[in-house]
Amino acid sequence: MKNTVQVWVSSAKGPLDWLNPTERERLSRYKSVTAATDFLVGTTLARFALGAWLGVPEAEVPLDRTCERCGAPHGRPRVAGANLSIAHANGTALVAVGDTPVGVDLEPLGRAVPADCGAADLQDWVRKEAALKLTGDGLRIPMQQIGIETDRVVQWPSDELPDIVIRDLDIPGFTAAVAVAPGAVVELRFTTGPDERRGRPDPRISPGA
Repeated sequence: MKNTVQVWVSSAKGPLDWLNPTERERLSRYKSVTAATDFLVGTTLARFALGAWLGVPEAEVPLDRTCERCGAPHGRPRVAGANLSIAHANGTALVAVGDTPVGVDLEPLGRAVPADCGAADLQDWVRKEAALKLTGDGLRIPMQQIGIETDRVVQWPSDELPDIVIRDLDIPGFTAAVAVAPGAVVELRFTTGPDERRGRPDPRISPGA
């Protein structure tokens, strides 16, 4: 699977016994049902995808949420042996797993883009979010300082542009994108739940570089 990224999509919640104690405690603290659902769908889909990638049971996936700044367990999820990116909205999760750096984002179709967010439209927004997730910069770089044309970064707040490719993803009801290294093969897979172990590859979107 060298230079491959698997992008998984699901709206199904996996079983609670896949979660570790830290994740269960975090889930219990959500006051919003929507936020709790997003977290549960995103976390269990991540464990599902990583379990398939690493060849281990979902509950044994060594997800690490340690914050690199303060050491608390609220950081960006990561795991040894794979690159990971998670996004979720309206009860649907998007999880990318690969042997190359990756970033994903999705937003519901029709969502209003804030006038001051630095994105021209919803598509531009998710493309920039995906790029920022791949580089790990997140909110540290304002979107106003980023420019993306077609599938390439053309503006970045440094002399060196990130050498990445952004691809739009065809997900019903959403605008979505994935950022990957040049040459990476992207496999988009839909899964209806934990019993569908391998997912259902979408033949429309399995492009090479």
